[in-house]
Amino acid sequence: MSATIVIRPIGPTYALSVAATQHADVTISAKGNDQLNYVALTNVGSTDICVVFSQGGIATPAVVFPVDGTPTVPNSFLIPHGMTGATVVAVPVIGNQTTISAIGSAAGPSILYVTPVGDQS
Repeated sequence: MSATIVIRPIGPTYALSVAATQHADVTISAKGNDQLNYVALTNVGSTDICVVFSQGGIATPAVVFPVDGTPTVPNSFLIPHGMTGATVVAVPVIGNQTTISAIGSAAGPSILYVTPVGDQS
């Protein structure tokens, strides 16, 4: 039996071309009156990606991949390569916006699609 993931998009989908250097910050915004609480992340590339979030309009910290004995930065999340479905992540928000940056595990690039999603109520 296949799994079904239901998301409620509340804004446009953004595409980030992620390589082995940190991508510039991108501010993700909801449209209309819906409250942004989550984003759906899909990595269709061939390299893993580490993403980091901050409140909308606030610069993200420098993000690195975790290595043995050394963690990555707070509010970061690893996204596997070659995804066929989205991973939904809760994000820090201010002004109905969140800011994202990412770094790839190798030169890549990998394309990361980011869609703001709302509660399922």
